[in-house]
Formats: sequence, structure tokens, C-alpha cells
Amino acid sequence: MNKKGQGMAIDLMAAVLIFLIIGGSIMFVWADKEIEAEERFFENERITMAERTLDTMIKSNGLPANWEEYEGTNSEIADNIQMLGLAKRDRVLDVEKVEKFAELSNLDDTYAILRTKLLIGGNEYYFRIFDPEREKMDEEIIIAGKKPAGNVAEIRIRRPIIYTYHREGEDEAGEKSQREAITELTLYSPYWRI
Repeated sequence: MNKKGQGMAIDLMAAVLIFLIIGGSIMFVWADKEIEAEERFFENERITMAERTLDTMIKSNGLPANWEEYEGTNSEIADNIQMLGLAKRDRVLDVEKVEKFAELSNLDDTYAILRTKLLIGGNEYYFRIFDPEREKMDEEIIIAGKKPAGNVAEIRIRRPIIYTYHREGEDEAGEKSQREAITELTLYSPYWRI
């Protein structure tokens, strides 16, 4: 009878061990799937934020509509902007607004103000306009913002626009023509999980 009791104890321990292994595996898979779902949710939020921000920039002339003409220091100009828009009309960008935005975005003190005005939370931004035919040559027409170093997640959104710029080899020296271009907004977020 003693041997039967020992056999049952060994069987019970083996069953508990198998139960713990299976239960632990299920818990591990469950936690991993939960983390994947949170990451997808976080990424979808940033994609929506980037799309909304870029669409506002290229479809609106901003508030006030003539924000680029405001006279004052760079900080005062940035503070005066209620909503940042770069358009003359839908997807046709105003050269003066774009150049002023680039100027303000490339200064540390006004970059922080514009980041708040763009409603992108704690994300950093990098904005560029480039000629779609010359993208592989890394010839940007306009760049604005910062590309942070380190461990960051990035979301990149592109939209076609009309912009007035000089194309080497096609335009006379100093001449600019209105033509198609691509605008790109990249949002950089610190990884929320390592």
C-alpha cells in the first residue's frame, strides 16, 4: 500500500508540474498578445495624429490666415500662431509660409512652441518637401524640424502637393515654377517599452 501511495504522489506531482507548465505558457502567450495589442493601439494613435497634423498643414492657411506676416521676434511670431497652416488653398502651399515655418522649426526655442501648436503631444517632428522625381538623390526642397537620435519609433506620412520651386536643369537660373512635389511629416516618439 505504501508503494501505491508513493505512486499516487509522483503522479500528482507530475500532474501539478504539467499544469504549471501549461498554465505558465498560456499566461506568457496572453501577456505577449496583450503587449502586441497595446503596441498596435499606440502606433495607430500616432498614425492618426500624423495624418491629422499633415492634412491640417497642407489644406489650411492657418489661424491667423496671415501668420507668416506677423512682425516681431521669432518667439512672438510662433506664439501668435493659433493653428499652423501652410496652404494658399487645398494642397497648394504658400512659399512664404513654408519658408517661415522652416525657419522657426530650425530654431530651438521656436521649435518647442511649434511642436505644441501642431498638437503632436510629446513627439518630435521632421517635415520636408521634396521633388518626387529626385527623391533618390536626397534633394530636399525644404526641411524643418529635428531628427532625434537614440531609440525612437517613427511614423512617416506623405501627401502630394503643389509647390513653387526651382528644378535644376529645367528652369533658368533663379526661375521657379509651380509643380508637383511631395510633403512628408515624420513623428518620432520615444519607445514606451524596452
